[in-house]
Amino acid sequence: MKSRYTPLPKRKKHTGETGVQMSTPVIEPVVQIQPEITPIPLMQLATAFWAFKTLATAVDMDLFTHLSSSPMSAPELGRWFNIEERPAEMLLTGCAGLGLLEKQDGRYRNTPLADTFLARSARYYFGGFVRMLNQRLYTGWDKLPEAVRTNKPTTWDPDKQKSLFEGADPAMMATFWQAMHSLSILRRGLSAKPWISAVFESCSTWEAAPVPSTSNFVGDTRTCQRWYMTCRS
Repeated sequence: MKSRYTPLPKRKKHTGETGVQMSTPVIEPVVQIQPEITPIPLMQLATAFWAFKTLATAVDMDLFTHLSSSPMSAPELGRWFNIEERPAEMLLTGCAGLGLLEKQDGRYRNTPLADTFLARSARYYFGGFVRMLNQRLYTGWDKLPEAVRTNKPTTWDPDKQKSLFEGADPAMMATFWQAMHSLSILRRGLSAKPWISAVFESCSTWEAAPVPSTSNFVGDTRTCQRWYMTCRS
């Protein structure tokens, strides 16, 4: 850090009327520390997608569900998912770096965070929401420059559809319902927690409306649209 100060002149001794020599104490200069500006926040913003895509890939593979019951090494995971050892090791290391896995005796296991929210057996499974962000919204945000230039949505065609739900792909609808189910059980089950409001502050008017059971996610277009607008309002 750089310091900036203006030195104050030393005051000279002077003689009073009585002839007695007097002096004034020297005042030390005040040093003001200027905090250094760094590009670290920009680096964190620019590389944020690394963390998300690592998380989303692991959720899509159901990695945390498998590791919740059986910790695995990279070679074991590779054989389980029928992938090469190198990408298996990279995925496991990436998840460990994000605080989702921990390594013990050569095997990776879930951290409490992953066990609580990312294993399908978890009461507050959050994977459905992660899947929707990755499969539905991520590609739309990738086209943000186009949306800014044209003032049109990028995930559906307003010239042919009245909303993103009209003529929607059943697979997309299933992903949507899984996401809504994840958010609903999180809001309902943890409403007493002091931090839950921060999770939903981007959806300040969220209504914890009833959701279909996990065995029937598809639903009808009108219900889906109601859910979507409730969350986005």
